[in-house]
Amino acid sequence: METLMAKLYNALLSLTICLMYSSTSDAACSLPDELKSSTWEYNYTKIIDSSEQSATISIGTNTMQTSVIYDVQGTKLDRWTCINSLNISNTQDVVVFKSDTSFTSGPSSPSRWLYLCMKITKVTDDLFYFHLLSDVFNGVTPKERVFAPDSSAPSHNAPTCSTFCQYTSSPKIRTLRKQGTNDVLPNDASLCEPCDSACDVAVTCDFPDTVPHTTNVTSGNEQGDTITFSCSVGYNKNTGDEVRTCKSDGKWDGSPIVCSPVKCPNPSAVVSVTILVQTGSNYLDTITYQCITGHELSSGNLVRTCKEGKLWDGSPPVCTKVTCQNPSAASFASLETQTGSKYLDMITYKCNTGYELASGNLVRKCKEDKLWDGIPPVCIKVTCASPSSVAFATISSRHVSRSDTIRYICNTGYELTSGIMVRTCKADKTWNESPVCSKITCQNPSAASFASLETQTGSKYLDMITYKCNTGYELASGNLVRKCKADKQWDGNPPVCAKITCQNTWPVAFSTISTTGNKYQDTVTYTCNTGYELTSGNLVRTCMENKNWSGNQPVCTITCPDPGESDHVTRQLNGNNPTETVVYKCDSGYDYFSGNTTRVCGSDGQWSGEKLVCRAYLAVSNEQSNYIIAGTISGVLFILAIIVIFLFCYCIVRKKKN
Repeated sequence: METLMAKLYNALLSLTICLMYSSTSDAACSLPDELKSSTWEYNYTKIIDSSEQSATISIGTNTMQTSVIYDVQGTKLDRWTCINSLNISNTQDVVVFKSDTSFTSGPSSPSRWLYLCMKITKVTDDLFYFHLLSDVFNGVTPKERVFAPDSSAPSHNAPTCSTFCQYTSSPKIRTLRKQGTNDVLPNDASLCEPCDSACDVAVTCDFPDTVPHTTNVTSGNEQGDTITFSCSVGYNKNTGDEVRTCKSDGKWDGSPIVCSPVKCPNPSAVVSVTILVQTGSNYLDTITYQCITGHELSSGNLVRTCKEGKLWDGSPPVCTKVTCQNPSAASFASLETQTGSKYLDMITYKCNTGYELASGNLVRKCKEDKLWDGIPPVCIKVTCASPSSVAFATISSRHVSRSDTIRYICNTGYELTSGIMVRTCKADKTWNESPVCSKITCQNPSAASFASLETQTGSKYLDMITYKCNTGYELASGNLVRKCKADKQWDGNPPVCAKITCQNTWPVAFSTISTTGNKYQDTVTYTCNTGYELTSGNLVRTCMENKNWSGNQPVCTITCPDPGESDHVTRQLNGNNPTETVVYKCDSGYDYFSGNTTRVCGSDGQWSGEKLVCRAYLAVSNEQSNYIIAGTISGVLFILAIIVIFLFCYCIVRKKKN
């Protein structure tokens, strides 16, 4: 009775807490704010072998990606979206994640999804623990506590606990710890059942929002606990209370402390320097200076920070003009003038007599990066301009100074038709005559045997000739497609086509065969034997272009003549071909006298047996019947006596001869 009352009390308590914090499931999923937009260290016990595992989970606003990849029927699942949540208390939530990817159990099976039902308990902002409220699903690798409905996917608005969070065996605890933190799990961390119940109902105060620029020390957040605030270094108290206590109504007494930063005076102006960024004049605000273009820091500080003593650290910056190093020597050029080596000073060069600028710069200026702009001048002998490209030719060697040459070579499949292959740079900076390369031409190929020309794209390099064997012929040697090569020859060999060959014919029963051969348009002629006639197929067959004989194999058979009819006999003729039968039956009132009731048509065209003869029944009295029977028996005995006498005499004669 006490146990029953305790269960009833817990159920009512859970219902009361559930109604306090959430009356219905929230299909517009809401995750605890501390979990969002963070990567967590995930520690759990592996189901299949109870080994301790560690992984990572990245949680967005309402999405989750795990480093644990689940495999269902060859489908990889590692991304999830929150579809349903239930807020139980300030520190507890039930959250349902649905896999982003679906899977099927077979080719004709509907799509299915996996669901993770997580009951999450907050320990600190950096540490949570949770339980998966589902039984182990063996269809996923590795095995896991997931909900995998067989039928269609449940509605996202369905009740959280009764739809997604059903289990029969108790799950083990799992933890989420923010990376780089070391908060410790409390000893009393456990699963609070049922799904929608809170683990305690103690009066607690929500931790107040973080107060900027303060530190605090707290004894807890239950009734009577206190929080003590202190302004950070560089800040002074402005308003509010330094010590606040958790009251019985779940509120903190007093008001939040407000700390204001100390201020530094504006620094004096600096020559050849500009202020790039100034964040303000309060504590830890900074002023970032920048030397004007072409100047560099020679003393002082370019970044100064407002300190807690209301003074800027460091000293004012001093900037002076940058100095460029002596430039590299110029090739075949001399220094004409130089104004100096400071920022914006100039150097002017002049090419030596008989040379012209090939690259680089004849005038260079000292830049703000302490380098001379441009590149050192390079002067070379006067040259011809690069000649225009030659179609279908490549340059094999090239020298572009005066009196030098360019050597060309025609591309593969091309030959020189005009001009010259070596061009020379002349004194007037022009080149002599350019070569002209044209496609080579192949001679007409040899004639093909029993084949005709189907297509020809031309007779130039890479042109194609395509042949086709005449009807009834096939390629025996050579090539049906030939290409004009760079050596002016057609590749392959001229095609040689020969008549196609049909398979040898097979003998036909009861016939003779004569043939002109087994090549295209040859014929085979069958003649049925005497007494036989064609019942199907063809007696003359021709070898066709598809390597088959025309028509069908002939069948020669013989027929038996009409077997005739007998008086007082009913006949059933089943056919007159070999093995077919005729069946006879005596009419009513008539009895068998001689012949055969069934006759078979033989392969010689004759019926087996004799025609059936039936006679009428004889009407006799009993006395006459007895006489007939007695006479028949007497006759049989008489015949047996004659046989015995004959055998006896035969034995005596044989004995005398021996």
